[in-house]
Amino acid sequence: FPQYFAVLSFRSQGKLLGLRWILSQGFLSSLMLVFITNSSFIYLQHYGVGEHNFVFFFAANVVAMMIGTSITSRLIHRVSPFRLYTAARILQLIAVIVLALLVISIDLPVWVFTPLLSLCIGCAGVIGPSVQGMYLAPFGKLSGSATSLMSMSMFLFGSVLGVLSGHFYDNTLMPIVMTMLAALVVGNLIAMSIEEPDLSN
Repeated sequence: FPQYFAVLSFRSQGKLLGLRWILSQGFLSSLMLVFITNSSFIYLQHYGVGEHNFVFFFAANVVAMMIGTSITSRLIHRVSPFRLYTAARILQLIAVIVLALLVISIDLPVWVFTPLLSLCIGCAGVIGPSVQGMYLAPFGKLSGSATSLMSMSMFLFGSVLGVLSGHFYDNTLMPIVMTMLAALVVGNLIAMSIEEPDLSN
């Protein structure tokens, strides 16, 4: 517990840096678990794609995540991790805003919903690896505790928000998309208070 407290209470320039990373990433990464929690409803009940086709629609999002991770591994040595992280989270937020506006306005077809959602999840594949090094840089021997806290926050936030989206179930995509949007708005607001770390040392 002392190690966890040290991570959570770590300050840089007067700001609780460890806690900010944990909270922002908890909210930003929750999108994936909200999707997983609701994927069967989205594709089997709402869109009625059938059990045989479900695997392809679900896999599209997994592939998007893998592509995002692959892009990060190729660019991380040429582009600042903070720039990758910032660009990915902003693009992710824009995609979810567009998704929310479309869900509100029209009966969104699956061939529009899936690419937009895949873009959001692909961005998560960029955000996660980009954050890891920046977040762990100040902690040294506490990196194990720091990693545990980050992982716990991601699963905790994702699980709670996944259940919350189900609680407001109304036989539409609205509760799911609005939960994603709310999580990303909060995550981005917290992320905006984090300054680019100096990784030169």
